[in-house]
Amino acid sequence: MDVLLAHQRAVEAHSKYIRSSFQTLDPQFLAALEPQLAPDRLAPPPWLRVEPSFEPAGTAASLAAQGVLHADLDALLQGRPMHRHELEAARRVAAGQDVVCAVEPSLAPAEPGLAAVLNALLGDPGPRAPRAPRALIVCATSRSLQAHADALYRCARNHQAARGGRFPLELACLDGQARIEGDADLLLATPVALDRLLLGEGGSALRERLLAQLHCLLVPALHGWRGRAGADAALLLRRLQAQCARRLTCIATCAPWAPDAPAGQRQADLAQAAATLLGRPFTAAQVVLESFARVTAPMGHAPAAAALHEAATTVAAGVPGGGHRDELLSSPLAQWLERHLALRCAGNRLERGPARPWADVVRQLAADAQVDAATATRALRGLLQWLGRVNNAAPAGPSPLPALPFRLHQALPYPGPVHATLDQDGRRVATLQPAQATDDGRPLFPMAFSRTGAGHGFYCVSRVGERLLPRAFNAVGEGEDGYLLPGEHAWPAGAAAAFLPAGWLQRDRSGPHPQVQRWFPQRLSFDALGRCGDTTALPWQGWFMAAPLLFDPAARTAFNPAMPEDDKLLAGLPPAPRPAATAACGALVLGECGGGPTGDVPGAEPVRAPRMDLLAPDGLHAHLRALALSALDIPWIAGPVTALVNESRRELPLRDAVRAGLRLDAATRASVHAAAHRALPALPPAPGDDLDALADRLDEALNAWRTLYRAARADLERATQALQGGLLRRDGAAWRRHERHRGQAQRLLGLLRGEGDAAWTPCACSLNKASYRPTTTRAGRCACSSPRRTGRAACCVPRAHRRCATSARCSACATRVSTTAYAAPWRPTPPRR
Repeated sequence: MDVLLAHQRAVEAHSKYIRSSFQTLDPQFLAALEPQLAPDRLAPPPWLRVEPSFEPAGTAASLAAQGVLHADLDALLQGRPMHRHELEAARRVAAGQDVVCAVEPSLAPAEPGLAAVLNALLGDPGPRAPRAPRALIVCATSRSLQAHADALYRCARNHQAARGGRFPLELACLDGQARIEGDADLLLATPVALDRLLLGEGGSALRERLLAQLHCLLVPALHGWRGRAGADAALLLRRLQAQCARRLTCIATCAPWAPDAPAGQRQADLAQAAATLLGRPFTAAQVVLESFARVTAPMGHAPAAAALHEAATTVAAGVPGGGHRDELLSSPLAQWLERHLALRCAGNRLERGPARPWADVVRQLAADAQVDAATATRALRGLLQWLGRVNNAAPAGPSPLPALPFRLHQALPYPGPVHATLDQDGRRVATLQPAQATDDGRPLFPMAFSRTGAGHGFYCVSRVGERLLPRAFNAVGEGEDGYLLPGEHAWPAGAAAAFLPAGWLQRDRSGPHPQVQRWFPQRLSFDALGRCGDTTALPWQGWFMAAPLLFDPAARTAFNPAMPEDDKLLAGLPPAPRPAATAACGALVLGECGGGPTGDVPGAEPVRAPRMDLLAPDGLHAHLRALALSALDIPWIAGPVTALVNESRRELPLRDAVRAGLRLDAATRASVHAAAHRALPALPPAPGDDLDALADRLDEALNAWRTLYRAARADLERATQALQGGLLRRDGAAWRRHERHRGQAQRLLGLLRGEGDAAWTPCACSLNKASYRPTTTRAGRCACSSPRRTGRAACCVPRAHRRCATSARCSACATRVSTTAYAAPWRPTPPRR
């Protein structure tokens, strides 16, 4: 793939999309706007970023032979060399030390902390039965969890292809639910799933095994845990550490940031963020930064000026056809690229170089190689094409890492409203850039274009005496807000009687009604400086219309007075870009779009510690109550909400068994206090009163649920009584309305009970008025999960069983499924004609 050609196509596609939004404009105005729609004006120059190569530390096989790593790690990594920072992190984790890995994830083949976690698990097999997760990866989002799961499954496939046997570790993912099917050695979870698991929703046995055997914790993307959400996650991780029987070895990973800051300052900031999130002390010495090595000139010598001039001239004339990897890396031009873009020296260590604008790179290459700008541009493009060809070629044997992979960061800005001068001749200036005036002092006015006419434009103005001032679209100006429609013949005499409603005109239709007189066009003369008048002889004539517009005089269209201005006029481009066009441009651009006016790596996010000061006392006590619930063995915590309340009483109070189960004895209270002071040091010293009122706090939390439940149950009772009263015709509108209300109430009750959509989703049989009717509980659904939209679904039972509790056979798998009795007899509805 030619990255430069893909970049050119992306910029042209973006320009074509922008131009398509102005095709319906007035041709005269479109001609004035044409210079602004060129691709080089719509998209700024790209930024070039060259990735350096990590410093190798040897293959996993050689390190395993030395006893540093586990022997199976070589199969997981497919024989690629271990990087220096990966080896350092694996050594520290194997020794039980906490570590923070600051590595750019875009260039790393996998998450830098995964190798350390896998090496620790393979080196410590743990008990065979019962098995429980010994390592936990907590991901901030479901997308991050899926990315880590894909990386682990890829390692498992590599091990199976290399060893031919089964992967020795079992993996499990929890995303929104807290149950694990089977045993697992490595668990991936989101904070929500981990919280539910600690509360015992997956079973008290699983929770006890997890807390007894867990010894390794990986928290990726440290820069993603920030704000109030990061503070809640920090308290959750502290609760986990306080409840575990063993001391956890914590690993945090993040992308490096602030390349202009000294390495010591970066390490101190990362250590502070990790300490705030994980609740344990971290020092700068525990932060492992990424380490790099040169691949073109190991000694770091700069290429000679004559050699660089010759290489630039040769590559500008054409990329060598037989250029291989070794020939490329020995080229003085590749050495110059690595020295000035990929790497930079910071004392006695190499650091990643920042992204630079394309024009700056070309300018520096022309100065260093002593060639003109055109030759430097061709040489740089040829070198990048050479790099792409070498990296895309399939090498024999173990695939090496790419040589100087690069990115083009192209920002595709979304232009704002169109601004233009009031000139109506060839001197008119139109621009897509926000500005107030031209260089010669002529004011620029925002434009709005008709959605119903031939694309004629309205100037957004505010009239103050004999002056026209610019006004933003849908904004309030200093005087009388309105629009200027240029053209003397835009509102001919007698045009109102042709299309306006009769109520807006006088009885003889000779003029506007007095109540709408102010919204009708008023003749106006004006000049380019914004001076205007009713009778003053100024260069151009037009019509002033007060806002909001009641009609479009050029398109002969009247509007509904309640219609918003955005539906009448188009202020530049639509409010949001088309998703299809945006996705097409994004698919053509390699890497991420960025490249702001800073010297930092485009797209890098600073690492900020979670805002623990945003936690209110209620949030802290909520985590304290979660600790108390984790200490209690409550069987109903994993059940539906209706298991907590007494449905036989209208007030829906808490069950007596629930209140009794929430009482803490002296030993449990002491253990909860000890865990709370270890995990939640910000809590008051005596939080016992809150623990005594666990049942009251739960009862208060259910008040909103009770309101919804009572309302849904009342709606169901009213609809059922109306249907069973015998006063409604089955083919009438009232019957259908009450049927709809009853179905809505049943669906809401099912959701409030925690039964989900499976309890009420209709199948194809009920939609087609066939002789099968869906049941109303989960008991009548087969485990085969057959489709419900085609044929006889598994949730249907024969008509003969509508009033009994016998069983029927599933139409998909012939399994006998139990049915549910109906309270009232059901009669088939006649089919519609």
